Parts: sequence; structure tokens; C-alpha cells
Amino acid sequence: MTDPTCEDKGYTSFECEVCGYSYKDNYIDAKGHKYDEAHICTVCGVPADTSGHVYSDGVCTICGKSEAPAAWDGSVSEMLEGEGSEQSPYLITSGADLAYLAAQVNGGEKYAGVYFRLEADIDLGGRNWTPIGCGVYDYGGADNIIEELTRAFSGIFDGRGRTVSNFTVTDSQPTEIRNNDNTYYSLGLFGALDGATVKNLRITGAVINVDKSAEQSVCYAGILAGVIAGQSSVSCCDVSGEVSVSATTVYAGLLAGDGNSELAVSDDSSARSRNEITDCMAAGSVRADASENAYTGGLLGGSSYTDITRCIAAAALEVSAARGGYACGFVGYCEYRTEFSYCFSNSSVYASEPKTETDGFTAQAKERGSNYYSSSPSNTADETDAIPASLTEELLSSGAWTAGSDLPRLALFADEHAQNP
Repeated sequence: MTDPTCEDKGYTSFECEVCGYSYKDNYIDAKGHKYDEAHICTVCGVPADTSGHVYSDGVCTICGKSEAPAAWDGSVSEMLEGEGSEQSPYLITSGADLAYLAAQVNGGEKYAGVYFRLEADIDLGGRNWTPIGCGVYDYGGADNIIEELTRAFSGIFDGRGRTVSNFTVTDSQPTEIRNNDNTYYSLGLFGALDGATVKNLRITGAVINVDKSAEQSVCYAGILAGVIAGQSSVSCCDVSGEVSVSATTVYAGLLAGDGNSELAVSDDSSARSRNEITDCMAAGSVRADASENAYTGGLLGGSSYTDITRCIAAAALEVSAARGGYACGFVGYCEYRTEFSYCFSNSSVYASEPKTETDGFTAQAKERGSNYYSSSPSNTADETDAIPASLTEELLSSGAWTAGSDLPRLALFADEHAQNP
């Protein structure tokens, strides 16, 4: 019998005593190299070739780095593994799986209460991405509600600290509802969230680049979602990229275009459900060109009845709006009560028209907050100094990041801006 080595299989040799014919059988798999810190194999003693990675089960046996995922080829899976329950969630393992989810939601399957789990980093290869769902919720008082959320995502999506990267959004399905001849679009990885939960997700290399200036249009655009509505919960999400939108009216932010909860009982804050956005960070650029109004912010373009806790935005905003609007470092326009706790903005803000109101943190007097800070220009937040140690401690002690994630980037991000405001 020949024992297996690191690179060769083991086997047993058989030979006929009469004619001398021989053959090999009962093969045993090769052991595979196992390298120590000095890059010497602990099995055979042979040094590793450190000029390249040696992967085993997707992890380099030399340096421990994970193998880069293959970029999405534009295909769509026929089904997902799993049952959609909390114990056996639907598993998203590839760009094709994510595209399947988008196709189902855009076809009207909201997946209310259904569980999904991201099982691997996904590189969408810079391809055009069709957002997961679409919808609009604009609350302007009990007699002025614009709502269509029949194709919004309503499930529970756990990113497990993994990354979706390198995608471009140039269009989305329009909503069927029309108001004042406007067509509504919601743009991002998700088009619209309605009573959904999205958590533990990182998005990098996103480009939202939409031009609807040729039609009467309202665009909601953000890297994570165009619209967050219906008592949705977004937590431990880290997004970076570019958002650029041209339309009649623009709502644009790095995390989402608009966060707006739905009317529950009556036109009263105590009777309304609320969105929750917690432990999120956003970095990148936002550009809006509106023939009428623009509402733009580093985190959200607009917000109503949303609680935002321990979140950070670092954005470069550039806004042109013929009729004016809002361009702010954190949230553009707080139409109805948005509450902030332990939030921070470090953004640059530029508006080409004087009718556009600018601020380092947020605009309007209808928001409430405590312990929120800004080092952005045009600041009117509670304090103008660098992010304080108390905020960093709050971020570190939140305990919200998953054990399998390499985030606490949020706290590191806070520390960086404390040292370099």
C-alpha cells in the first residue's frame, strides 16, 4: 500500500501471482498542504510557493484570505435552496439567486414574513441591476397619501456581514400609480421595503445613475433602497458608492431616497408605525438635478416617522433644483417627526440655487433628536465639534454586529472622524 502525500493520492497495488498483471485500487485522497506561519507545510515539510494563493474550500491555506467570488454573469436561478422559515431560510449564494429574488418581488411576491440569508459575498460584475421590488409611499397628511407598495419587499433579509458589490442601476419598474402626471421610480439594490427587515449587509461599488429628465417623474434613489416604508427595520448596514439622479423631483441619499412610515390609525404621531434605522453607515457622493424640487441627504433624502440611532454619513452632495429643496449632510427633509440618537454627519454640501436650503445635519423643525453631531459646513446641529468619545462608546457597546462579521467598521469609522474631523 502506498500512503497518500500532500499532493498525490494513496492507493493499494494488486498483482496476479500467475501472470504478473498488476493494477491499483482503493485510492485515498491526497492530504493537502497545511502551512504554518513560516509558510512551511506541517505535513511534508515543503515550503509554499508564496507567489500566489493556494485555495482549499475557498480559503487560501497560506494567508487565510477568502477566494474572490466569480462575478455574476447575468443569469437568473430557477429556485432557491431552503424553505423560507427562520430555521431554514432561503439561501442566497450567487448573483443569479439575488436576481431570482428581484424577479419574484417585481412580479408581485412580497415575501411577507419570509426569511432570506446571504451565504456568500456577491460580485454583480458591474452589470445593470434591476432593483428588488418597487413602490412609493408619500404621506402628506390624511387627505394626501400616495401609496403603491404591492411590489415592495416585505421579508427578512440577513446579510450575515457579507458584501454585495459592483452593480449599476440605471432604471427600475415604474409604479402604476400616477399623481399630477408624475411617474414614480424607486432605485437601489432594493427598490422599496414595506414592513421588511434588512440587516448585517455591506454594499460596495454601487453606482445609481438615473436620468428621467425627459418625463414628468419622481425618483427615490439610494444604494440600499429607494424607499423604506411600512415600519421597516434596517440595521447594521454599511453602504458606499455613488448616487446621481436627474428627474422632475428627486429624493436621494446614500442609504435610501426616502424613509416614510405608513398611517396606522389617524393623522397623529402616536398612532403611526415607525421605521427603525440603527447602526448604519454610508459613504460616497450624491448628485441631484431636479427641474422642480430636490430632497437630498448623506443618509436619507427625506424622512417621516423614522427613528435613526447610531448612524453615520460621510457624503459629498451637489444639488441643482429649479424650485429649490433641501441638501443636508445627514437627512435632507424631515417632513414629519424623525428622531435621531447618537448620529453623526461629516459631509460637504453644495447647492447651486439659493432657494435650496442647506445644512450640515438636517432641515426643518419637525425632527427631534439627542446627541447628534456634525462637522459639516452650514452646521446647525447640537454641537459643531468632532464626534465625541461617548458616541464611539455607544457604537462599540451596541452589540448589534453579528459574530461572523468583520464589522465593527462603524466604530472604527467614528474613531477616524474623531481624529480627523
